[in-house]
Amino acid sequence: MLKRNIRTLGPKGAELIHALVQKNKMLFTIAEAMKVTGNSYNATEGLIRHLRDKNWLMSIKNGKYVIVPLEAGMDDFNSYNWFVIARELIGKENYYISHYSAMSIHNMITQPLSIVYVVSPVRHREKKVGIIRFKFVYTEKQKIWGTASEWVTPQERVQVSNIERTIIDCLHIPEYCGGISEIAKGIWMSRDNIDYKKLYSYTNKFKKIVVSKRLGFILETYGINKENIITLLNKDVKKHESYPLLDPVLPDAGKYNKNWHLRINLNPEELKAIIQT
Repeated sequence: MLKRNIRTLGPKGAELIHALVQKNKMLFTIAEAMKVTGNSYNATEGLIRHLRDKNWLMSIKNGKYVIVPLEAGMDDFNSYNWFVIARELIGKENYYISHYSAMSIHNMITQPLSIVYVVSPVRHREKKVGIIRFKFVYTEKQKIWGTASEWVTPQERVQVSNIERTIIDCLHIPEYCGGISEIAKGIWMSRDNIDYKKLYSYTNKFKKIVVSKRLGFILETYGINKENIITLLNKDVKKHESYPLLDPVLPDAGKYNKNWHLRINLNPEELKAIIQT
């Protein structure tokens, strides 16, 4: 934990941070800070450097800074909206908030975030801001679809995968959502908000049969067959006889399920127990 003392804030620092918070400028540039202070570039930059050194501010990218919440230390830094920071880290590039992070936006999880996942057609190294890691998942530009602009604060929007695309992405790479049990629970929690026709069409557009296999198995386990989706998925998977793991996060073990052509390395009773807790 990075420590700080209220006395290190100082009257000028307190005035700057208070004014920025009042304007909902948790993320700001030196130019925006100059408008608040009324001081020169050098004076304002010096004040920002002092506040950064005392852990009241953190540098993000290209002259942008974020205010560490006034009421907490670094351990509670996640009280600020990480998705806005992710957008700023990406800049003008195409992107969308994805996987476990998108599940969070869609209220499909119950655990706090420690990693923010961002899909982008440009390769980026992983970055850490405070206690949160930002993991950038590379994809080709034409594969960015199924997204929407969502409000994540009263003032800020970000691009995020919709519920159906979020499910597809998580089933494709369960490692990025905490494993099959997490996305299965998310599907159950949002079952009444899913467009099942769209979800099925997305499985065909995504063109990864392992997604159809995992989705079909989960929906069958939970008895969710809206729009006859289980039958449709089952017809698709019958054409592919390979047996991928249900959950690649878990060891390579378990029985072979001939109906969905999966190796079931997670007890189905555990999936059922998840939605009863």
